[in-house]
Amino acid sequence: MHKVTLLNENHALLLNDDDNKPWRMKVSKENQDKRFFISWNQRIYNQRDNIDLAIDWIVEHTKIRLQARSLPTYRKLCEVILLNLGKSLLQRRWLQIPRGSSAYEKGTQPYQLNFSKRHVDEIIRVLVSSDSIFEVKGAKYLKDPQFSAYQPTEQFNIQIALETLSSVDLGPNELVRITNKGRELTDEEMLTVKQDEADLRKINDYLLDKSFPLKGPMIRIYSKKVGSCGRIYCDFQALAKRRVPLRQFSLIEGERIAEVDIVSSHPRMMIQEYFNQKISRTFYQDIADELDITRDKVKHYFVVAIGSGSRDKARNGFVGKAYGYDKHDFNTLHNWVTLNYPDAPLYRHWSFVAMNNEGEILKEVMLRGVDANKPVLPIHDAVAVKVSDIDWATKTLKDVWRDFFGRDYCEVDVEVADIEDLLPSSLIPPPHI
Repeated sequence: MHKVTLLNENHALLLNDDDNKPWRMKVSKENQDKRFFISWNQRIYNQRDNIDLAIDWIVEHTKIRLQARSLPTYRKLCEVILLNLGKSLLQRRWLQIPRGSSAYEKGTQPYQLNFSKRHVDEIIRVLVSSDSIFEVKGAKYLKDPQFSAYQPTEQFNIQIALETLSSVDLGPNELVRITNKGRELTDEEMLTVKQDEADLRKINDYLLDKSFPLKGPMIRIYSKKVGSCGRIYCDFQALAKRRVPLRQFSLIEGERIAEVDIVSSHPRMMIQEYFNQKISRTFYQDIADELDITRDKVKHYFVVAIGSGSRDKARNGFVGKAYGYDKHDFNTLHNWVTLNYPDAPLYRHWSFVAMNNEGEILKEVMLRGVDANKPVLPIHDAVAVKVSDIDWATKTLKDVWRDFFGRDYCEVDVEVADIEDLLPSSLIPPPHI
């Protein structure tokens, strides 16, 4: 089995530093990027020495009496919780674990696995009492109830996190998920879902024997209805990258990764579709130079303007971004866009359409990867591939865009992380294998 990362014990501070962890204590449904729910399907099959030592330690400090027949299941539950905590550390997100009795009753997944609430409570008690994890207890609100949330402290063994990178999520039964669905699907929507399921099954079957960090299934998630949002998700893409550079160390089939992404994806789609124009590679910077405003502000304006449902909400999202993002900047950018692109679908949640287009495009790139024996992982509006597959991925992404839209307006950027300053040179493999 290939290694899946260049991270090692020398990166302890990079992996586990309390200063770069999320500290928002109310982990709500709106903060999707700050939390994830425990996967009862997380397992590890190799590189597990430190996991096993940690399980031995938990069992030793467990106060409840464990019968011989229940010990293997208890150890498996320890493994699941430790791996999810390792994932929390790697993704810089809170882990949410249900603590109510109903989550462990007959018919639930924990019940089917013989995982009991009593045992979950005891494992968490041992970890909290040893200062290995932080705990934010949930609340039983009538609206938006909160699960208890956890993340590792600096006492948590980074070797567990490193071993977690090689773990596998056996995956849910569903490959296509529709959040907040309030009605039956139409016949046309059912056909789309069935096609998604067939395509994702083909992709996931191909990736079964491929190695990459936080290996798990590709799942397509729609919002409220088929055709809304529709991006493809996996645990790999949530590896921390901006807060701390962890994803940059990833290996696919033992080879360093490259990320090939669509330049200015949502504005590119919007202006292409509504005005039949191809925007430049330097679209954000061109506007910034013209208006004497920063590129980051221009980019964030398009995020909130295309993604929000009203001008007021977009303005609030823009001003709340960071110090120096004020209403004058927002109005300046609004006036520029409406002057140059009148009738653009601003403040109408048009990003839901754009994200669905991205889902279609990336799914097709992954399918072509299966046919060409090229492992491809999705990252929203980008793909991660082996460095040796950069040329193939660049051409394929542009080809799929042209085939999907009927216009050759796609531009891509290629990023290969400069990690030489972060790793001993002896540990850096050649860029092409």
